[in-house]
Amino acid sequence: MKTKDYIFIGLATVISLVIYFFSIMVSSIGGAFGHSISPGIFGLLSGIIFVYISYNYPRKGIFTIYTIVLLLFFTLMGGAYLPWFISSISMAILADIILSVFGYDRAIPQVASWALMQLGSAAGQWIPIWFFTDRFRQDWIDKGQSAATMDAMIHYAVGIWGIISVLVVASLSMIGVLIGRKVLKKYKNRT
Repeated sequence: MKTKDYIFIGLATVISLVIYFFSIMVSSIGGAFGHSISPGIFGLLSGIIFVYISYNYPRKGIFTIYTIVLLLFFTLMGGAYLPWFISSISMAILADIILSVFGYDRAIPQVASWALMQLGSAAGQWIPIWFFTDRFRQDWIDKGQSAATMDAMIHYAVGIWGIISVLVVASLSMIGVLIGRKVLKKYKNRT
């Protein structure tokens, strides 16, 4: 990658942060369920950025770097935590592998990769709930969340609601890519 690639990733990350904060505001309307699916809302709204990067910066590791930079911004703002790092970076690596093997400009690899990246983001919250429910609940109560809020968060991450959350996050992210492909069709492979 060249210096201009890193500059672009920085700019894409800043734009993604703006979209992320907007998607959090939108998802807050849905309460605990909205929070559970907020990565899908982000995936829907920022799919165009993913497609643009895929079309114009098809480089191995580009989405891993993008994810790391995004997480570093959240760390500086005090909002990142280890499970989110692990699941987000793991899925970004998997997305980069899928795209490098099957093609950065092909629809199915793009759709699958972006959905996996957003599921990785969501899993940062879901995995602690799935495996360490009581500790997760108590940690957030100790940080000022109410017991009722935490019970609602847990409710939408397990059982049938957990399955629905996974499907909604994946579906919204896939739709975001399809919209991005439609909008950016004329910009495909301009580099």
